[in-house]
Amino acid sequence: MAISLIMNSDAAHNSHALVRAIVGFRRRSWSLDFIWVPREINRPADSLARQVPSDHFETLLFDQSPYCIHNLLSRDVNGSPYCKTRTS
Repeated sequence: MAISLIMNSDAAHNSHALVRAIVGFRRRSWSLDFIWVPREINRPADSLARQVPSDHFETLLFDQSPYCIHNLLSRDVNGSPYCKTRTS
C-alpha cells in the first residue's frame, strides 16, 4: 500500500507530508529503488519507530543508541535467528 501511495499520479497532492517529500525526491535526477523490508527483519528500526509518540514529527538525533534497542542491535550484529539481508 505504501508503494502505491508514492507511485500514484496524485501523490504530489497527498495529505501526508512524507508522501509529498518522497515524491520530491523522485522528481530529482536520482536513481531510487524502493525495497520493502519486513519489520521482523529490521527489528531495531521498528523498535525505534515505536518509541516515538504518533504525534511527534520532529527529527530525533541520538548521541548513542537508546538502551531499549541494545539487545536487538547485538542480535543483528552477531547473527540473529531471523533473516538477514546483505547487499554486495
